Amino acid sequence: MRYSDLLITIRFSKSCWRNSLWPQLHIYNKVKLELHNVTLKTIKLRSSCISFGPIQEGMDSEQRLTISNTGRVWYSRYIIRGLDYYHLTERKQSAIDAQIAKELLDLIESNVDNLCCQLVTDIGTWEMTMVKEDGSITTARGSLMDSGGISERIHDALPFNNIIAFGYYEDEE
Repeated sequence: MRYSDLLITIRFSKSCWRNSLWPQLHIYNKVKLELHNVTLKTIKLRSSCISFGPIQEGMDSEQRLTISNTGRVWYSRYIIRGLDYYHLTERKQSAIDAQIAKELLDLIESNVDNLCCQLVTDIGTWEMTMVKEDGSITTARGSLMDSGGISERIHDALPFNNIIAFGYYEDEE
């Protein structure tokens, strides 16, 4: 069983606080609690290129990407300009086919454990917030090392150039 398969809840009851200072901690198997498969509604991905390496003027410092299961997509790109590390240079909003958006969200959700496995500090990092239809929120982090080709799939599906996503991907000129 993976760590992401566990749901930890804390129950507070009157007897719990009277008898002890510690609340009762209950660990449930999430698979048993879910009566239906809750689908992913949106992901918000923030890719930060700032690391311990040299920083050059004009390089990307951060990108933010939001993908909705309805097909709405938002993209923001920040670069380094002088002492301003987060200078907004690009902000776009677009739409893709809802079926393609759902396939992307399913791909990301099914591979999130593989993406989070290593944290390397001499390259950039990403942080993702996944919101499900029932309102539950999950956060994941990792290094910009996409070995599964997910960044390439995102790049091919979206109408934006130079998307970093989970790892660097160069546009073909």
